Amino acid sequence: MRNLILVNMAWNTLFVLMALSEILGITHVHEALPWWLKWIWIAGLAGGNLVIHLMQLRLVRD
Repeated sequence: MRNLILVNMAWNTLFVLMALSEILGITHVHEALPWWLKWIWIAGLAGGNLVIHLMQLRLVRD
């Protein structure tokens, strides 16, 4: 369980750092991406976070 929590923290930290870099204008990756790739990117981030949470819940239940 501890490893899943650490992975989840790392995943969320990367997401926040990526968002901050875009908001502060440090990077401009998202401006160059087509709209459909932005949706895939967001779905991947959200889906990955959901999978990690489901794995955590399964371990807590057992």
